[in-house]
Amino acid sequence: MAESTKIKVEFRVDRGLIIPDDIYVPLHSRVEWEITDMNVTQSTRQFAGSGLEFRLYFPQSTPFNWYNQSARMAYERPFSSGGQAFQLAPKQQLLAIGVAEERGNFKYGIRVINPLTDDELYDFDPYIHVI
Repeated sequence: MAESTKIKVEFRVDRGLIIPDDIYVPLHSRVEWEITDMNVTQSTRQFAGSGLEFRLYFPQSTPFNWYNQSARMAYERPFSSGGQAFQLAPKQQLLAIGVAEERGNFKYGIRVINPLTDDELYDFDPYIHVI
């Protein structure tokens, strides 16, 4: 059975994306990118109704059979809590899954986009190394 690697990407509206600069995975392994919004309360205040779009892209070459993947994280409008402050639990969203089919060092990017305005909020460009 092939190995599986989960790349955990932490997102905070006030800090952007937190992800390792370099990730090493074995050839023919399954790779998943999972986004976790660690401050859903703040994201909900700013993006309720519109949500955010996360785009994973390989600008030149890719070890997968795709170059681009995207996922949208929705934020519901907060309900009234009688004036009390509340903190929402972290929210997770699967961004992409692929099988690493080629050895090499691949630069890729993850962008966070406001889908209403198509404005880029963050762009982070790490490497994935298939060994």
